[in-house]
Amino acid sequence: MKFPLSLTAVLLICIILTMAKLPDEEFDKCRKAVNRFRKEAGLGELKEDKQETARLEKTFVPGTKNCPTKDHLKNGLDGFTVTRIGQGHRLEPVIVPNMNSILSQNVKTFACLDLDCKDHHDVFFAFIKNGVAGKSIRSGKSEKA
Repeated sequence: MKFPLSLTAVLLICIILTMAKLPDEEFDKCRKAVNRFRKEAGLGELKEDKQETARLEKTFVPGTKNCPTKDHLKNGLDGFTVTRIGQGHRLEPVIVPNMNSILSQNVKTFACLDLDCKDHHDVFFAFIKNGVAGKSIRSGKSEKA
């Protein structure tokens, strides 16, 4: 049985639209993970800067296993504090090294990426400007930038 050309075109368009919707869900997944920690600490939600997220996606292209390095986690990137949120062996979240940036009350810019890294897949990276200063609500210790 042959499919009419119009039916084939409609099916192709539906497939493309379905696939085009997936990245928005991934952005929300990352943002929701960060905001869950903030809610537990009694802080308000962060709004993601879509322009910064798009700019950072050009550097760390999803699906290429190109992720922020240990140097980025330690020293930041373009004025951002970089925080990695992964999953531990007991399915508990593991946050390194900058919990203070996520729990800061002084966040100016927030971007979030869900990336597959060489060492682990489905890792979130929170990029936060002006978010390290002060004390972490959870640890009570100051963290230097």
